[in-house]
Amino acid sequence: LTSFVAALYGYRAGVEAADALFDAQLTVDAVLLSGLLTEGAPTDAAPSTGDTAFQMWDSDQRLLWHSAGTPSTPMAPFEAGFRFTNFADHRWRVLVRREPAAGHWVMVAERADARYLLADSVARESLLAVLAVLPVTALLIWLIVGHGLRRLDRLAGALSTKAADDLAPLDATD
Repeated sequence: LTSFVAALYGYRAGVEAADALFDAQLTVDAVLLSGLLTEGAPTDAAPSTGDTAFQMWDSDQRLLWHSAGTPSTPMAPFEAGFRFTNFADHRWRVLVRREPAAGHWVMVAERADARYLLADSVARESLLAVLAVLPVTALLIWLIVGHGLRRLDRLAGALSTKAADDLAPLDATD
């Protein structure tokens, strides 16, 4: 039971760690996109994988550049930070980042279902290792305890064969 609870805790911690890594990747993506925009604003939509999207807005909240499939409205409010939002028939994790030096906003999004599938896969792999060890541990405990209680089992067998009024000493050579 303790191992199972530990495995559940490990699964939850694994999902949270993977989520933090995905958020860090969104931050890196936002910084890279911001650098691309400062080199010169592209005019057409960038290709999209379907699991990620981005928008870049100027300080007057006009759309400068975006990935294909993103709405013409902001994916999230113009407030810096991470949040979940819905668009394009999916739930998305969005990072909104203000680039004051460049004078624009960057919004980078990743589909929540894709994030959770990847995080779940990583956490499940670590959980399976713990669960695979449980039967082996149970077998070892059973063998060790059984070996340790063998003498007591022999004593119980010897006592069960004696009559109630037999007060003769038992053979205690072992």
